[in-house]
Amino acid sequence: TWSPTANFLVSTNWDSGVRCWEVQEQNRQIISQPKAQVNHENNSPVLCSTFSADGSTVFTGGADNAVRMWTLGQTPPNNLPQKIGVHTSPVKSVAFISSTNLVVSGGWDKFLKFWDARQPNPVGQIELPDKCHDLNVVNSLLVVACNGRHVISYDVSKEPREHSKKESPLKFQSRCIAAFPDMTGFAVGSIEGRVGVHYLQKVPGKESFAFKCHRQDTHAYSVNSICFHPHFGTFAT
Repeated sequence: TWSPTANFLVSTNWDSGVRCWEVQEQNRQIISQPKAQVNHENNSPVLCSTFSADGSTVFTGGADNAVRMWTLGQTPPNNLPQKIGVHTSPVKSVAFISSTNLVVSGGWDKFLKFWDARQPNPVGQIELPDKCHDLNVVNSLLVVACNGRHVISYDVSKEPREHSKKESPLKFQSRCIAAFPDMTGFAVGSIEGRVGVHYLQKVPGKESFAFKCHRQDTHAYSVNSICFHPHFGTFAT
């Protein structure tokens, strides 16, 4: 996950570690320097992360069913990640909602939960049709990809409100999803090595479509992540 305010990159790992790197360009080469590291309790894998809007805090979720908050720049013992919420199954994806300063988490317990870091209980929750595989927030748009090819979008400018519920345009299980920077639609990737580009509303001159990628000879590889350029609308898989 990239910081919204600096060239900091956070990685989450199956070894229970959360690492922060500073990425710089020197002599036309990209280099990275480790800046900080913490570990989740019980040596459980960490599956997802997101930054707060000001880049000062990292929120993570993992196989220990917990949502945790890690404030960067603090010294021991205050630099340990603090638990701010729990699911009853692993937490697969988290995102920060700038308009409400809430963290949203999606779990394999089929729930979306909304957290205020100052409160021990969720300020809201939504039952999903199946396990959450990925979610993404852009401004007031939240998109969620679930097991069973369910794709649901919400307006989260205030209290979360369902915007649409669709079936993925792809034939197999979804692995990742990302909202367009202009919030008019989303791109979803699947285990079959395909990406579906779908508009939530009609846009003159533009149609939804899907394409193959990450394939070699007769082998198809899962699309595990999609990331949009914030200005140009291009994306990487």
